[in-house]
Amino acid sequence: MRLVNATTMCKTTETKVSWNKTGPQGPVGIGGTGPKGDTGAQGPKGDKGERGLSGPQGPKGETGARGPAGPAGPAGPAGSGGGSANVVTKADSLYLPADGGSDDIMCPDNMVATGGGFIAGSGASAPYITTNAPYVVNGEAVGWRLYGKGVSGTIYVICIGG
Repeated sequence: MRLVNATTMCKTTETKVSWNKTGPQGPVGIGGTGPKGDTGAQGPKGDKGERGLSGPQGPKGETGARGPAGPAGPAGPAGSGGGSANVVTKADSLYLPADGGSDDIMCPDNMVATGGGFIAGSGASAPYITTNAPYVVNGEAVGWRLYGKGVSGTIYVICIGG
């Protein structure tokens, strides 16, 4: 073996060798791999990490059980002594032609309508009704009104008052 500097040329019978280079890992030697070593001692506790991001909102929970009933409230004040009222039900025959129309039935004076409606008579087809409602004058229900087409039967109103 002849040792020369890096710039010297090798002779034809010599091979250049480069030192301090890491080559690929060689195969496992004769006898194989040795036994696993003992577990080392636990290292020191690390620093506390930063707080992580909030997670997504979870799904809505089940509806809870109904709570117990609350205590009874105090008794209300005594009424005015009450009174009496007259209740009147009026009915009248009803006919709305095929091209449309309306019919009204009115409560007696000093009475207000609390309900009403109609009963369709027998016919070949179902009645066509567009309005079945109180008849209101100056904000007070004083009768019942029906609008529609091809209807016959009975219109009625329920009235209450003094």
